[in-house]
Amino acid sequence: MSAEKPHKEIAQWIYDNYPVGGWWSQMLTVEYEKEKDLRKLYQKPKGFEISVSKTFGIPLKNLYNYFVNIKLRKNWLVEDIEVTTKSIDKSFRAKWNHGFTRISVNFYSVGNKKSRAVVRHLKLKDSAQAVSKKKLCAKKLYMLEKINNKD
Repeated sequence: MSAEKPHKEIAQWIYDNYPVGGWWSQMLTVEYEKEKDLRKLYQKPKGFEISVSKTFGIPLKNLYNYFVNIKLRKNWLVEDIEVTTKSIDKSFRAKWNHGFTRISVNFYSVGNKKSRAVVRHLKLKDSAQAVSKKKLCAKKLYMLEKINNKD
């Protein structure tokens, strides 16, 4: 298989020539691209992005409120963001850094008094920025956990 082929063609070739499903064809293609330096760390087809998830010992509605209520959010997320979309107890999206990057958060219930937030930071310029934002997101979620434990 030639390294010059686009991702879609490589994945299709694997799917057609080996006894694997579509998901595995994609995974093998991504690993091949990484090995051949055709894909960088955290690179996706439309740029770079990261995700971080954390489970909290609070009900889903409380976790959601820490994101959508500006007074609560300022206690742990001091960065200036512009909320673009929200769906009650499900998702939260915002422009970050004056719209140059974006965050997307999905919320999940994990029982009566537990919930999980999955934060994706999108439209990052390169692997270095992705690594930096991954660390920052993990730190911010840790700060939120500490604030919640004080309440």
